[in-house]
Amino acid sequence: MPQPPDIAPPPVALPGSPSSDTSAPGTITDGPTTGGSQPRGRLFYADALRVCATVAVVLLHTADGAWADLPVGSFDWQVTNVAEVATRWAVPIFVMVSGMFLLARPLPDDFTQEWAGVRKRAGRILAALIAWGLLYNLLDIALGIPGSTPAEVGDELLGLPARFLLQPAWYHLWFLYMIIGLYLITPILARFVAGASRRVLEYALLLCLSGTVVRLVDHFLTLGAGGVERTLFFPLDEVTGYAGYFLAGHYFSRYDLSRGARRLLHGAALVSAVAILAGATVLSQSFGHDGMLYAPLSPGIAVISASVFVAFKDGLSGRVPSPRWDRRWGRLSELSFGVYLVHALVLTALSLIGFSATAFLPLLAVPLVALVTVVVSYAVAALLAHLPVARKLI
Repeated sequence: MPQPPDIAPPPVALPGSPSSDTSAPGTITDGPTTGGSQPRGRLFYADALRVCATVAVVLLHTADGAWADLPVGSFDWQVTNVAEVATRWAVPIFVMVSGMFLLARPLPDDFTQEWAGVRKRAGRILAALIAWGLLYNLLDIALGIPGSTPAEVGDELLGLPARFLLQPAWYHLWFLYMIIGLYLITPILARFVAGASRRVLEYALLLCLSGTVVRLVDHFLTLGAGGVERTLFFPLDEVTGYAGYFLAGHYFSRYDLSRGARRLLHGAALVSAVAILAGATVLSQSFGHDGMLYAPLSPGIAVISASVFVAFKDGLSGRVPSPRWDRRWGRLSELSFGVYLVHALVLTALSLIGFSATAFLPLLAVPLVALVTVVVSYAVAALLAHLPVARKLI
């Protein structure tokens, strides 16, 4: 059974997050409004973020397997190293877009009504997790039948619950577990941001960023101890995690940064990208393939993710595409969750016919395989969206 990619707390991935369009599963109905021709509840830059993050996730998962197999430091490995750094902002962006909308909703007076909304959103993601988790695992078991005895197949089937409860049901489905958790604490976070000043929000974000630094220090301490776990007795990261990105989406969508702050943020993101490229190379050469610096909950990726969000907001806020392109972007955004769910299946199918990131020169193979995967995944998601039962699971 495939193991999760090496990207901390469970591996990476994508959109079970609320859409910026009110017709998609798990969406909100009271999102920010825009002028022009766009419908209520949609922001063009949010649609663009989701679509670009969807493509980035596919590119990431295309390169990730090759990164783990290629000799560290080789040209081909460095191609995947660059792809890793260039796409690791995708998951944080999905979480930030979720926080941007969910934490902006008016607070209802009756918590019973709010809890009903939480149950509905979380329930839809849970249904998708069960359905797609079963599909991936049953296919995995089926592919192993030719070399297995009936007893071994029976053991695999009996072990299905463990595949869901003791690990992510499939490597990319870890995101669904995480987003369900964020949905459950949204009422608490929403009340926090409703009464928090800008300074308090900035303090919360700084605390969350500090938690990513603690994680990184713990990793270096463990490496220095020869792989024996060593950690600071300062569990700051345990109270931050992905909730920090949730809050960051609310903060950066609500407040504008000064020109100097934007320059500082984008400059820090550039420095972070270079440092991660170099650092991942050194760590991997010294300790074997080491992807800690790529982790979504690492300080460098946090800074890069914030920079990407702010860049899209600054570049696309107030811009309304033509009605034709607005519909296209909106549709692509609506299908992003389905693309995320199905893309791992497409990558597996392509790999089985010999079309993978290492099938030929990775410099060409990685983007080409990713492109084919994106196109096929969008086509499959669009088809499923027209099927009565399947459309409720994407």
